[in-house]
Amino acid sequence: MVAELGFQATTSRGHEVNSNMAVADVVIKQEAVDAVDLEARVVQLCKENPKGITDQIISQGMPNIPPQQRVTAINRLLSMGRIELLKSGTQLLYRYKDAQSTTKTKGFELEEKVVYQIIEEAQNKGIWIRDIRFKSNLPMTQVNKIVKNLESKKLIKAVKSVALREDIFLQTHSNNVIENLL
Repeated sequence: MVAELGFQATTSRGHEVNSNMAVADVVIKQEAVDAVDLEARVVQLCKENPKGITDQIISQGMPNIPPQQRVTAINRLLSMGRIELLKSGTQLLYRYKDAQSTTKTKGFELEEKVVYQIIEEAQNKGIWIRDIRFKSNLPMTQVNKIVKNLESKKLIKAVKSVALREDIFLQTHSNNVIENLL
């Protein structure tokens, strides 16, 4: 069933125009999802999965959103520093960055951020400098320099193990106790 809409209009020269339009000919353009809403949804997914989310989780959480819009939203969040990109094996993970951790590492060099994140991930267990070197793929001299710099800024602290007399573990200042090592 096709209904007709009719209207009458007058042009600027005073001529009357009659028009009939079939409703079936009207095409409704689908509006793109608001970028802010899309970014908020990605952040929400990241908060729900604190260890990180994959592209597959994002596409499952937003099945009706075209991939190009998802990529644009993710890139914008990455550039604003609201999420971070990690690599786990062969997969890329997106993880939410809280405002507190962002302000701690503001103004850091890339290598300093990487080392600090590795130490932070160790939580209250602590981590050896050797393990930091392996995880960051940085030379030992550079790791030592970065660790001393972070210690001088009071962001990390070195804790000597009682059980293993020669081992020094690093942890962030927010973690007060190294479990099972002292």
